This record gives sequence, C-alpha cells and structure tokens, in this order.
Amino acid sequence: MIEQLLESMEHLEPYTSYRVALSFVLGAITLYTLVEAAISVRSFFRILEGLDTISRERRLFDSVRLSVNPEIDLTKLPPHKSKPGRALRLMVLTAAIKVVDRNSLKRCWGELALIALLAPACVAAYVYIYSQ
Repeated sequence: MIEQLLESMEHLEPYTSYRVALSFVLGAITLYTLVEAAISVRSFFRILEGLDTISRERRLFDSVRLSVNPEIDLTKLPPHKSKPGRALRLMVLTAAIKVVDRNSLKRCWGELALIALLAPACVAAYVYIYSQ
C-alpha cells in the first residue's frame, strides 16, 4: 500500500506531494495528541483509585477518629470507608465543567465565533485545493 502511495506521488506535481505529506504529518500529530490526552486522563483516574485503596489499607483516617473520640479502640473497628480519590476526582470534574460554563463562554465568545466562521472557509479551501 505504501509503495502504491509513493508511486502515485511520483506522478503528481511536486507541491502536491508536499501537501499530502504535510497532511499526513499533521494528521499523525493530531492523532498522537488525542491518544496521549486520553491515556493521561485514564492514568490520572487510576492514580485516584489507588489513593482510595491506600487510604483504606493504611488506615489513614484513624487519627481523625482518635481526635473525635480518644477512647475508641481502633483494633476492633474496620478501616474507615473514606475515598479521597473520589473527592479529588469530583473536584477535577467540577473544574472541567467550570471551563465550559456560561461565564467562560461569555468571555471567549469572540474567539468561538471566529472559529465558527473560519472552519467552513478552511474546509472550502481544503476541498478547492485538493480538487484541482
């Protein structure tokens, strides 16, 4: 398949092959960025799940129980069912929602309108260039 692509590129005009190569490079960079972002978000949430497990195993919140009731026998009680990772996850998701709330959209409406206007022009230019 790659050999056929290279053979077809030899018969094209010189600048056309550069456009095709540039589109492959930019497409690959975009794909890499999207995959890397998805992997980073996934690993971040796995870290938060690990934080929940560690807090249960090491009984990190026993000191809080002792400060509330100093006479409590912690050996007879099960580990506290705290989930600090869940709290952090909810804070991160809340911050992500705040990025796209009304106030943010009000501040950035000019840039968003410009993107909405330029996107069809870019698609039309792309179609025009590659149809020639």
